[in-house]
Parts: sequence; C-alpha cells; structure tokens
Amino acid sequence: MNRGVLFFVVFLSTLYASYLLNIVDCSGSMAGTPSSSSVSKMEITKNALTEIINKYNGLLGIMAFYDCEDDDDPFSGDIHVILNFTDNKTEALNSLSSLTPSGFTPIIESLDQAKIYLQSQGIYGDCTVILLTDGEESCYIGNETEGLLNAMEELKNATNCELYVLGFDVGSSTNDFYNKTLKDHYFNVHNETELHDALETLSFLVSYVPPTFFSGVYNSSFILVNVSSTYVSNYTISLFDETLNIVNTSVCNNVYTCFVNFSGLSEGLYYFNATVCKQGNCTTLSTQVINLSFSSPPISNTSSNMSSNASIPSLNITILSPTNGSNISSPINFTYVLSLPYPSTLFVFGVVNKTFSCSNTFCSFLSYLPAGWYDVMVQSCNVTCVSKNVTFYVFEKPSSCTLQLMLKNWALKPIMIERIIVYDNSYDYVFPLYLTLSAGERKVLNLKNDVFCPYISGEKKGLLKVVLEWQDAFNNKGRELFELYVEH
Repeated sequence: MNRGVLFFVVFLSTLYASYLLNIVDCSGSMAGTPSSSSVSKMEITKNALTEIINKYNGLLGIMAFYDCEDDDDPFSGDIHVILNFTDNKTEALNSLSSLTPSGFTPIIESLDQAKIYLQSQGIYGDCTVILLTDGEESCYIGNETEGLLNAMEELKNATNCELYVLGFDVGSSTNDFYNKTLKDHYFNVHNETELHDALETLSFLVSYVPPTFFSGVYNSSFILVNVSSTYVSNYTISLFDETLNIVNTSVCNNVYTCFVNFSGLSEGLYYFNATVCKQGNCTTLSTQVINLSFSSPPISNTSSNMSSNASIPSLNITILSPTNGSNISSPINFTYVLSLPYPSTLFVFGVVNKTFSCSNTFCSFLSYLPAGWYDVMVQSCNVTCVSKNVTFYVFEKPSSCTLQLMLKNWALKPIMIERIIVYDNSYDYVFPLYLTLSAGERKVLNLKNDVFCPYISGEKKGLLKVVLEWQDAFNNKGRELFELYVEH
C-alpha cells in the first residue's frame, strides 16, 4: 500500500421528505382494453407509472393485489408489496414487470394491508396513497360502502397519509358508486394521458422545509425560506413589509427545491409566502409572519391562539460558546443552555451553512468549519419563538498528512455532503466537506490530518479498522466500514 495516502470509496444516497405508495389492481379485468385503446389497461398502467417513477422526487413504493387475501402480511399472499420505498429508479422500473392480471378485486383488504405496511415503515405524514382500479370490490363480505369508508378512515388515522382512488375505465354504475362514496378522494380516468396526469397531480406535494423561519420573533437581520416539491417546479417566494408592500421577490425555475436568504433587513414586521407551479398546477403555501427584533425579543408569536392575558413562562437562551466576536480554530464547540425544556435549533451561516437540533436544556455540538466569518442563531419555539445570535471568526489551523477519499453519488439528484467522521481504534476525526455532488459524479478529495500520520509515515503498520460516516445537510447519515492492511 502507498504510504503517502489512505484511499477509500464512499457511496452516498439521498434524503426525500415525501412518500408515494401506489396500490395497483392486478385483477383479471386489467387484461382488458379500454374503449379508446388497443393496449391493455395493465400495460397502460405500467407506462403511466414509468413516467411517474422517472420524475418523482421522493421515496416511492408499489403494492399490488392479485386476488382475495387470506393473511395479514403485506409482504406475502395475494396482496403484497412489490417495491419497498426507494429512490432507486432502476429498481422501481424493474418492479413493474411483476404486475400481471389475475383473480379478483380486494380493494378494502388492500387498504388494510397498506396501513400495516406503512406502520411497519414508521411512516406518519408526508405521504400519499393512490389506489388504481378498474372495478369494484369483489372479495369483501359485508356492506361494501361501510367497509370501504372504515378502511379509508383507519388508514388515515394510523398514517396521516392522503388517500385517493383512481377509477380506470370503470362502468357507469361503478363510477357513480365511487363518486357518491369517496367524493373528493375519487377521480375517473379513461386513457394513459388522463391516468398519468392524475397520478402526477395527486402526488404533487409542496412544503416549507428547514431552515425556514416560521411565524415568530427573531433576533436577526435576515429571513430564511426553503421550499421543496415532489416534482420539478417553478417557485416564487415573496417578502412583504408590515404595510404589505413587496420588499423582495425570489424566483427559482425547473428545480426541486428553492432556498432564499432575505438579508440586510431592518427591525419590524414582515410577511412571506411561496407559490409553486408545475405545468399550470399551482399551490400557495401559508403566509408566515416574522417579527425581527435586534434587542432581546419579547415573547410573542403571531400564530398563537393564546389570549394576550395568558400566562407564558419566560424562555431564555444563553450561548456559552463560541462567544460573540471570538477568534477561534476548528473544531468549534457550540454550547448553549435554555431556561425551559423546549426543542431548539442551532443555525450556522457563513462560508458554509449548518443546522443542528436539540431537545434538552443543555445542548452541545462539535463541528469543523473552514476559515471565515460566521453568524450563529439559536432558536427555540413552543407556543412562542425566541432566538439568540453571536458572531465569530474561524482561523485555519495548520495540519499535516493526507487522507484521500473518493466520493461517488449513485443518486439520481444532487446531494449535499456536510461531513465525514473517520475512526480508528484510538482516534476519531471529523472532516468538514461542504460540497455538492451531482447525480453520478465522482470526486477525489485530499484531506489533511495529523491523526493518520503514524500510519502514513511508517511508525505503525498492520490491520487498520476505519469507519467512515457521512452526514448531509438534512442530518441524513450513512456509514461505511473498511479494514485496511498497512505495509511499509
């Protein structure tokens, strides 16, 4: 082995906030053709799902029902998962080959199985379930209307997922039944174009994501807004002053996520909202009300339902380190205390941006930062929001020896890498990376570090066990274990 470097390959995956579960009717009637096509309904369904898989920005799963179910295992029997939630598009596309028509139509039982599956994955919220069928229930014994509504309610209560049923080329009586029973949760489609458009429209989700400033009081001269969508979209994020005059507008086109930092603001009341559009389908998110106060802010929150006379405990934040105006080197020990046991978030803004979350009254994080000026804000919200800021400078500390890392992104979208932690039997070291890898991109990094000098310079040899951990900007983590034999 070359004594000058240690060489690793790290494979990275991505984080998506939204889940889409498609339940596909594989009953015998799906082998038939709709009146407008010579292609079977099953093949049309596969074609529509192929387009969704190629465009969806999230974790996607597929469940299929082939006949009446006789067990409660969502991974076996006539109703089972053919694709566990994944962002691997190749795997998702390959799973479609198992969709073949046979048997009856157990719609109610398939919803029960979907509930069990989603619960087994720990999913609650940020999810959409779309059931596609070309007929009515043919396995349930009992009142079909009551059984269907009960199954839908139980799935909603257990998972907080949005549920929709697509009737594909169904008869008039079936269409009337679903319209009457499911109301806004039912859509009737007749061909591949309508099917694809319905699938995409129903799974189009938009939300504010961290580090967005939600309604409250902030000791800050900037406002952060981050909006994400399940499909490539166009974003317009607007900031208004207290008289509702536009202060600034930011536009992002043809992206999955739009991040804006409205900086250089003076004290006062501000409003912002975001409108996200995809092929004429637009969603406007709720307006957030932000009060910027450069002194210690009063306890207030514009979204609170409490009366002005309600007794609100006083929340104080004390940042112990780093101190305001300090000049320090990495690693940086971020430490602060809260007077009340509320969840809190620490935001770091500067050469790189970071976010840390804490649920205790005493919070401490160790992080490596490149040289430069940084602003730190600690924010805690319960009924109200309070924040505290400090500014400091990081100078670069000389180091020696080189650890060489090759990073490769197998994901189908860019991923932001925040750090890699390297361990051996005696030491650990946190490497700040702060880079974005494009889809499929490979990058070799040379990281300087004195921890590995004994191995590289020849003072040590033999088996070296190293664990590489990566953590992205959303606190997603991955781990790779390597055993290397060092020779001289």
